[in-house]
Amino acid sequence: MKTKRIMIALLALGAYFSGNTQTPSWLANGTTSLNINPAGTRIGIGTTTPGSGLHLSSTDYNNSSFTMDRTSGWGPSFFIRNMSGSALTSSKPLGYVWFGGSNAVGTTANSGAYILATSTENWSTSAAGTKLEFFTAPNGTVTPLSRLTIDQDGSTTVSSLKTTGNATIGTTTSSKALTVYGTVGIGTTNVATLAAYKLAVNGAVVATAMDINGTVPASDYVFEKEYKLRTLSETEAYVNEHKHLPEVPSALEFKTNGYSVGKMDDILLRKVEELTLYLIEMQKQNESLKAKVESLEKTIR
Repeated sequence: MKTKRIMIALLALGAYFSGNTQTPSWLANGTTSLNINPAGTRIGIGTTTPGSGLHLSSTDYNNSSFTMDRTSGWGPSFFIRNMSGSALTSSKPLGYVWFGGSNAVGTTANSGAYILATSTENWSTSAAGTKLEFFTAPNGTVTPLSRLTIDQDGSTTVSSLKTTGNATIGTTTSSKALTVYGTVGIGTTNVATLAAYKLAVNGAVVATAMDINGTVPASDYVFEKEYKLRTLSETEAYVNEHKHLPEVPSALEFKTNGYSVGKMDDILLRKVEELTLYLIEMQKQNESLKAKVESLEKTIR
């Protein structure tokens, strides 16, 4: 009788626990999938307190690493997806890749850096715009900041490469080239300016050398016999009326429109060449006058 009571109690207890708790187990789904049951169970490898769906922990590098191999065809894939059950709207996170470690206390894992993918439009079967952002935490802080953004149109925004604002390409012993197929704006985001020039700089530029190549005209035609050189009287009249040399932009034009270095160099060269012609002509006149003076002196004697 006593044994019978114990058996009934055990059966009742077993029925209670089977209705309220489940021991995690693996379930085969057909021949291609292996699922953990019940749903939401965490898997710990090297830890009895997994903090996520799959948690690897070990003092050994290899035991805490994750390896995927494929023995033929394309390489293996790693998917991070936001499967919310409905079409994603704009600015929804698609997923993160976190990099962190223990803080000074040794019990909290700080997130020092992460990569974030975000939708940039409402998703549909024909639209899935995205952007990718890279975050790092500055020294003395625990908050990662956005450093590099690759947007849906391919444009790239660098928030800060270093705290000093410096960027280095290549090394001091082996320099690397930077090729830009669009336009570059330094200190300016003016769309009209960037559309008209390959390089737009809002500020001073210093260089040890600069070569101007291309279709800049050459003013050597000034020395051709067909060139009509203004007389000094004509130049004087023009200067008195316009307050600047012929063919040279006025001060107002410089201030309003700026000027092309190549074209301005050509204009200045032309004026130097014209001055040279004036000097040659004056030299001839001086020699002629000198000859006349010498002739008169001989006559007087």
